[in-house]
Amino acid sequence: MRGNRTLRLLVPVAALWLAGCAGPTPSPAGDEPRTPMIDPEAIQTADGDQLPLHRWGPDEPDEVVLALHGFNDHGGSMQALGEALAAHGIAVYAYDQRGFGATRNVGYWSGYRLMAEDARTALRLLHERYPGKSPYLIGKSMGGAVALLAVAGTPDHGDASSLVAGTVLIAPAVWSRGDMPWYQRFGLWLGARLTPGWRLDGEMAAELDIRPTDDPAVLEQMRDDPRVLRHARIDALDGLTTLMSRALEAGPDLPPPSLTLYGGRDDLVPPLPLARLLEGLAAKESGDHRAVLYPEGYHMLTRYTRAESTFADIAAWLRDPGATLPAGHERPPGDLARHLRESD
Repeated sequence: MRGNRTLRLLVPVAALWLAGCAGPTPSPAGDEPRTPMIDPEAIQTADGDQLPLHRWGPDEPDEVVLALHGFNDHGGSMQALGEALAAHGIAVYAYDQRGFGATRNVGYWSGYRLMAEDARTALRLLHERYPGKSPYLIGKSMGGAVALLAVAGTPDHGDASSLVAGTVLIAPAVWSRGDMPWYQRFGLWLGARLTPGWRLDGEMAAELDIRPTDDPAVLEQMRDDPRVLRHARIDALDGLTTLMSRALEAGPDLPPPSLTLYGGRDDLVPPLPLARLLEGLAAKESGDHRAVLYPEGYHMLTRYTRAESTFADIAAWLRDPGATLPAGHERPPGDLARHLRESD
């Protein structure tokens, strides 16, 4: 089963006797309060951190997008999507999230609150840069979980829906602790506290036949990219699990319109948690929440051999969230949720 393979990938509990290799964990936040600002090279956050920035598209775009990358990746990995949307007059901004890419404290987890606040900061800055154009938010995998927390609205931040024109979730990481067996939860909890610096090697994915894409050129590019992390600290995986759990809880409060995309060959995001997310959206009985299943799609829906279908659907939706999607794979969220439960 795909879910079982992913369980084994994240935390091989039997290996927790290994000694941790970490020193003191650095502070996730910066230590010099600044006024948030955006420049060609980076987004400056309120605590003084610099988040390297990538941009594609025209100077005077029809629409504006903030794109959030996945775990162990960086903003530059959104290049294929950025270039595809730029061809439709859409400007795409993507920054390196804290702990990834070329940020400070690479490899260390910053916490879901700080990551969500970074996304809200970036959205506010894009509002200021493009008056009258509310940006769209696109989140891929881990970035999808961050996107959910950033805009679903919380008691601490009020209604954040006014920050976005709409949200696209690409294989969002919403695998909560409640979906994991007890030994998985216990392994994460124990490892994060006893051996937080113990690192899981990405090569384990190959051993477990985890295929995020079917495009060998993309796999080669990722292997050669020094900004792509090859391992993950166990405390970062524990933090990622907390982020995913919180994101799934926030899912029903995602403001419309939204578009959720998933691949039938996704080996990393299990279908049942995604079904729960879709059921929460379907319960709103709003036609403004839409979903697509690409039967031959892999986890990296913007970086596999049939990614043109993904690009076409996203571009059409960004131009008009009510438009017919050209790839022809749309399903009502509730129907797709039932399909995922039956096929698991």
